[in-house]
Amino acid sequence: MLITPQNDRLKETEELLSRLAATEGWQKIFDSRIDKRTAPIFTSVTTINGQVIDHALFLHKGREKVVGVCQFGKDAQGPTGWAHGGASATMHDAITGTLARRHTNEKVVTGNLNISFINPTPMRAAILMEATIQKREGRKIFLRGRLKSADGKITYTESTAIFIILNDELGKISKL
Repeated sequence: MLITPQNDRLKETEELLSRLAATEGWQKIFDSRIDKRTAPIFTSVTTINGQVIDHALFLHKGREKVVGVCQFGKDAQGPTGWAHGGASATMHDAITGTLARRHTNEKVVTGNLNISFINPTPMRAAILMEATIQKREGRKIFLRGRLKSADGKITYTESTAIFIILNDELGKISKL
């Protein structure tokens, strides 16, 4: 991975990652800096400036919640100094989708994703991400997500999502 001054991990990001890793009951399930998956992962996009969104995710042992940390790099910018709304939406899709998949141990797809933009999301800052399961109805999983300041005091964005568990026929189609 290309590390540049535009996307190196801030001390605040490292501290939040360390705090989450040390919390009992949480398991790190993904880190964009070290994950060696061969399948393309949209949130792991890099440009000449390095990684666009640096992030790591932790799953609670009860599989009802995911927390994580992200840091938006130079190429995730919308208005000057702030993350693009699409970058924030991407992370909401990633955290709620990861939780839906891990909760069910099944293939899932986004059925609906609604984002409320509450405060501008800063560039080059540690962002705390949270996703929780709200309920399940048949093949539908209802979730809620938040992107917040590292201390949790400022909410930048909130989301509601519905993920659909693929049935066998749709699962076969999705492999094409």
